[in-house]
Amino acid sequence: MDFHLNTRALQQSRVNDSVYGYCSPFSVKNRDQIPICLAASYAKTVDDTGAEVIWDSTKNDSDEKRFCTLDLEIPMKVKADRSNVRKPHVIFFASEFRTAEEWEEKQNGVYERDMWDPRVLVSFQKHAWMDSRTNIHGIVNAGAACGVSEPEVKFEDNLSSHKTEEVIEAWTKYLPNSTQMLFPANMTWCLQPIDRHIGKQYKSHVYKGIRSEMMRRLRACQAGELPQALTVSEKRVLITKLIAEKHEELLQTGAFERAFIATGCWMPLDGSRDAEVDLQGVSDYKYAEVCTPSNINKRAAELEAERDKEKAKRAQELKAQEAKLLIEENLCVERDKQWQPTHDVLLPMFTPLLDEATKATFAAVAAHLRKSFVCYGSYPAYVFATCLAFAQSKTPPSADMKPIKVLPFDDIDIAHGTAALTLERGNNYQKVDLKLGGIVNLVFFEKLNPHLLLRSADINAVAMVAHVETQGQDVKRITWHIGSALLEFLLKDQTLRVLRTENPAQSLVRMAYKAWKHGLHFDRADWDPEEGQLFAAQVVKVTVLTVYYRNIVNIATAMCINLITLITLIRSRLLHRFDSITIITIITLITLITLIRSLYIIGP
Repeated sequence: MDFHLNTRALQQSRVNDSVYGYCSPFSVKNRDQIPICLAASYAKTVDDTGAEVIWDSTKNDSDEKRFCTLDLEIPMKVKADRSNVRKPHVIFFASEFRTAEEWEEKQNGVYERDMWDPRVLVSFQKHAWMDSRTNIHGIVNAGAACGVSEPEVKFEDNLSSHKTEEVIEAWTKYLPNSTQMLFPANMTWCLQPIDRHIGKQYKSHVYKGIRSEMMRRLRACQAGELPQALTVSEKRVLITKLIAEKHEELLQTGAFERAFIATGCWMPLDGSRDAEVDLQGVSDYKYAEVCTPSNINKRAAELEAERDKEKAKRAQELKAQEAKLLIEENLCVERDKQWQPTHDVLLPMFTPLLDEATKATFAAVAAHLRKSFVCYGSYPAYVFATCLAFAQSKTPPSADMKPIKVLPFDDIDIAHGTAALTLERGNNYQKVDLKLGGIVNLVFFEKLNPHLLLRSADINAVAMVAHVETQGQDVKRITWHIGSALLEFLLKDQTLRVLRTENPAQSLVRMAYKAWKHGLHFDRADWDPEEGQLFAAQVVKVTVLTVYYRNIVNIATAMCINLITLITLIRSRLLHRFDSITIITIITLITLITLIRSLYIIGP
C-alpha cells in the first residue's frame, strides 16, 4: 500500500528520534471530524457493562441527526505535562460563524459560555460542520502547537476544508514545522487511528450522558417535581462536559498508541511491531510484506525525485512572478508620476464631500467595532466617483470630457487590526448587516497599514481607501488615499485592468464580471486565467457569465433557424398565396418572438 510506504519513507528521511526516525510518537497526531448526535441511529440500547438498571432506548427522530461536530485531534503518545494535547473542538449550529466569546446566550442570567467545560474549545457554524474558517479557528485556538518548535506529523482525511488556500496559509504561519499526511480517499475506515475504536467512544459517551440526564429528570418527576425538558442550551453545555470527560479518560490510557500501531500509521523503524498492524476489514493485508527495506528505499528515492522536480518548478514560477511584479511596479511608478498633479488638486477639493457622504456609514461601523479601521474595495471608489459625477454635472460640458462612470457597490469591506508599517492579513472574517445598503465584511489584519492596503488593490476601479480614526465609538478623523490607477480609470479610458495579484484567476473573474455587469471594457494583459484558485463567490460569477454567453449563442441559433425557415417558405412559394401586408406581418411576428425569447433568456 502506497500510504504505508510513503509514511515509512518520511520516517527514515530524517533521524530526530532513535526509534521512529523523523519525529517521536509525541509529535504524531491524527485529526478527524466526528458528527455527534443525541441518540444512536441503530435500534440498540447503549449502557455500561455491569449496570444494575438499564432503561430501554427511546428517542425522537431528530435526535439521530447531527447536533454538532467534534473536531478531534489525538497524539500517538501523551506527554506527562499534556503539552502535546489539543483541546477537543466542538462546533455547534448558529446562523453564522461565531467564536465562544461572541456567543451571548444566557441560562438563568448566566452566560452559557461560562458554563461550558474549559477543557473544550467551542465555536459555531451555519451547518455545525468543519469548513475553512472553523478549521483555522481550531488550528489557532485549540493549543498544542508543538509543530512551531519541533518536527510534527498530522494525519488527516481528504476533506476539502483541510486543503484550501487559507488553511494552507494558516499551517505555514502557525505550524511551520508540521507535515500534513492525507489518507487515501475512501480508506480512512481502515487506516485512520480515530476510526479504530476511538471516535465512536466519544459518540457513545454523549448518547449515554444525554440519556442519563433525561432519566435523572424523569426520576425527579416521579418524586413529585415538575418535568423539565432539556433545552438546546443545556444540551450544548452537557455535551462539552461529556466530551471533556471522555477525552480525559482516554488520555490516561494507551488507546491512542495502540490505534496508531494497529493502522500502521507510525511504526518503529526496526520492524519490531510490524506484526501488530491489523487493518480492520482487510484480513489478507500483510504490512511486513509490503514495507520491506527494499520497497521503502525505492519509494523514498521516488519521493525525493518528485520533491526536487516540484521545487524546481516552484522556483521557476516564483522567478516569473517576481519579473511580472517588477514590471507592474514600474508601471505603477510611471502612472503615479503622471497623475500626481491631478491627485494633489482633486483630493483637497473633494475631501469635505467625501467626509459628508460617508458620515453615517462610518459612524455605524465605528459604533459596531469601537476602534479605528480602514474601508477599502468598491465602496470608497463608489463614493468618490459619485462626488466626481456630481461636480461634473455642475460644470459646462466640453468635447473632451467623458461622463464619469459610477460603479455601484455590493458590500462594504472594512479592515481592522493593529496599526503597523507592514501589512499582514489575519484569519478572522465576519459578515454583519448594519443596514447600510450592503453587507459589511469585517476583515481582521494582524498588521494594518492603509498605504500598503491601497497598494494591494488588485483592480484599478477599487484603488482607494479611507482610514477612519475613532475615539471610543465616535469617528474622530477620516484620511482618504486615492490610487492613480482609479484616477486613470475614471478620468481617461474607463477600462478595467488588473494591477497586481497573487491569484490571477480570482482577479480576472472579478474584473470580467464587473465589466459585464456595468458594460465596460477590460484589459486582461498577460495575466493567466488558469493560474490561482477560485473561491465560492468567484465560482458563482463564472456560472452567471457562462449561462449568459451560452444563452447568447442559443438566441443567435434561434434567429438563424427563423431566417432559414422564412427563406424556405419563400423558396417553396407558400408565401406567394398571401399579399404583401400578410407577409410583412409574418416576418414581424417571427422577429418579435425571437426578441421576446432573447429578453426572457438573458434578462436585464
